[in-house]
Amino acid sequence: MKKKATFALDENLLTDVKQVVESGLFRSASNLVEIAIRDALMKVKINRINAAILEASRDPLFLADIRDVKKDFATLDFATVDFEEGDR
Repeated sequence: MKKKATFALDENLLTDVKQVVESGLFRSASNLVEIAIRDALMKVKINRINAAILEASRDPLFLADIRDVKKDFATLDFATVDFEEGDR
C-alpha cells in the first residue's frame, strides 16, 4: 500500500530528478525516489551485516565454534552419507 509523504529536497537535485524522469528512465519522480530510498536502505542493511560479520571475525568464542564445527565435519564423507529418497 502506498502512502503519500512530503520531503524538502535541494533545488538542484529536484532539477536533476525532473530531467531524469523526462528522459524516460523512471515512470515518475515518486518512482525514482522510492527506488533511491530502497537502494539506500539496502546499503544500510548490508553495512550492518558486514559490521556484524567483522565483529564476529574478531570474537574468540565465535572463532572457536567455527573450529569445532570444522573439526566435527572434517571426517564426513559425502559418499557414505545415508540420504533418504528425494534428498539428492
